Amino acid sequence: AEMNSAAASKLADAQFVEGFGNMGGEEFVSYMNVSDSLLRTGGEAWTTWNTKIKDRLVKIQNADGTWAGHHCITGRVACTSAAILTILTERGCTKTQ
Repeated sequence: AEMNSAAASKLADAQFVEGFGNMGGEEFVSYMNVSDSLLRTGGEAWTTWNTKIKDRLVKIQNADGTWAGHHCITGRVACTSAAILTILTERGCTKTQ
């Protein structure tokens, strides 16, 4: 519980979330994994994160509807897939049954 609380407070900090890197593919995968983890624990941390990360993803989406990393070898398909799964997390798309 203490670890969850510490992680939730870090994830509420926009500078920390933006500081995952310089928007390479790993940031999109991180967003997807964080969303899946927070969905499983639920509560205010999940609700706050879900709202903020969806807003962030909409702001950084490319005009053609894709997402792309800007400093690594991860391509648009991987970044777009991770972004879409992040947006759809609340529907159970990344949750193991």
